Amino acid sequence: MKGRLLDGDLPQERKPPARSRAMSVMARAAPRARALASPTAQQTPKHHEEAKHLAALLQVRGLISPADLARAERARRGTTLSLGQVLLTQGAISEAELLSALTHIYGVGLADFDATPPDRSLAPHLPAKAAIAHEAVIWQSSGTTLVIATSRPDRIEDLRAALPPGTRILKALAARAQVIEAQRRVYGPRLAREAEARVPARHSCRSWRGSALARIVIAASLAVLLGLLVAPHVVAVAVFGVALAVFAANSILKVAALIASVRAASQQQDPPEAESQFLHLPTVSIIVPLFREPEVAGALVERLRQIDYPLERLDVLLAIEEDDPLTLSALRMGTLPPWMRAVIVPRGHPQTKPRALNYVLNYVRGDIVGIYDAEDRPEPDQIRRVVQRFSEVPRDVACLQGRLDYYNARHNWLAAMFTVEYAAWFRVLLPGVQRLGLVVPLGGTTLFLRGVM
Repeated sequence: MKGRLLDGDLPQERKPPARSRAMSVMARAAPRARALASPTAQQTPKHHEEAKHLAALLQVRGLISPADLARAERARRGTTLSLGQVLLTQGAISEAELLSALTHIYGVGLADFDATPPDRSLAPHLPAKAAIAHEAVIWQSSGTTLVIATSRPDRIEDLRAALPPGTRILKALAARAQVIEAQRRVYGPRLAREAEARVPARHSCRSWRGSALARIVIAASLAVLLGLLVAPHVVAVAVFGVALAVFAANSILKVAALIASVRAASQQQDPPEAESQFLHLPTVSIIVPLFREPEVAGALVERLRQIDYPLERLDVLLAIEEDDPLTLSALRMGTLPPWMRAVIVPRGHPQTKPRALNYVLNYVRGDIVGIYDAEDRPEPDQIRRVVQRFSEVPRDVACLQGRLDYYNARHNWLAAMFTVEYAAWFRVLLPGVQRLGLVVPLGGTTLFLRGVM
C-alpha cells in the first residue's frame, strides 16, 4: 500500500472563546516543542562529554569493562539513546546502578513521586510532546523555578527552548517507568482525548449521527416490508439479483487475483540487489495492545525476547488499559527487559484498539512502527526482513503487511480450516490484488508503517 504515513492525523480542535494564561504559555512553547520532539535529534558535543564522565565512573566502580564500553559505543551510533541506556539495554548494568552513577555525576537526588506526586497544574509550561521525547516531567515549582524529573539528565538543558523565557530549572532523577507513569498522570487525559479524535473528522465515523442513520435504516426496512406486501416476487428477484451480482463480482476478483499470482510465480526472477537506504539499522517500535489478557502476558514477553534484532534499536511498547489491573499485575510479576515498556492508556471512550494505538503513538521512537497482537508469535528474523524489505521498495511505500499463519494448525479440524483460509488469503489473493494494482486491505496485526527515515 502506498501513501504518506501519518499525514494530517492531528486531532481537530475548536478554538475556545477565551484563552487562559496556561493555554497562552502552551501556545508560545508549542513551536519550539515540535522541533525538540524530533525523533532524529542528533547527539551534541555536550552529550558526548557527559557520556565520557559516565563511562569513566562506571569503569572506576567496576561495573563495565573496556569491551562493554566499546560495544556500547558502537551500538549507540545512529540512535538517540544515551550511553547509559545502551549499556542498560545490553545488560551490562542495572537501572539502579545507572541512576546511582547519574546522581553522582549531576549532583542531584531522586524524585519521590509516591510521597509528592507531580503538580498537574504545571503541565502547560512544558508541552507533552517535548516532555515525552526527552523523558521528563515537571515535578514541582517554586516561583519561576521548575523542578524537572527525568531519566535523561543529558537532555534536560535541551528543554529550555520549550519552557517560558526566564524559567530556571532544577533537576531530579527518576526511573523511566516512573517518568512514564508521571506523564500519564499529568498529560494522560489530554492525550487520551486527542487519541479519540486523531483521525480527521472527514475520515472518521465519529461524526455520524446515530439518529439520522437509524431513521434511514427504519425507512429502508419499511420500504422492503411494503414491497413484500405489494409485490413480493419483484422484491425477492431484486434482492437475490443484488446478492448474485455481489457474489459474481467477488468471484471474478478472486479468479483474477489467482491468475495474477500464478503468472507472477511462473515469471519470478531473483530481484536485483537494492542499495540500502539506511546508514545504520533503523530503530523499530512495536506496539502490542493488551486488554484483559493476563494469561498470555508472560508468554508474550518471552516470545518477543526471541526477536533477532539489535536490542538498542528495538522499542517494544505494551499498551494496557488503565482499568485492566490483572494484565498489568501479570506483567509486573516478571521483569520487563529495558527495551520493553508498559504504557498505561487512560480511561476513555470508545475503549477500542485504535484508541489505544493512537495514545501509545505518542511514545514511539522508531523509524518503523509495527503492530502485533498479544497472541502473535513472530518469527525471530521477521524484523530484519521488514527492514530489508523497506530498503528495497520505493520510498513512497508507507506500509508492509506481513503474512499470517496459524502455529497450531494441527490442533483440530477447525484450526486446520482457518489455516487453509489464511494461506489462501495472504499467500494468493492479497499478492494477486497487489499485482492487479488494486487497494490492498490491511490487517490489524503484523503491520509495519514507515515513519520519518
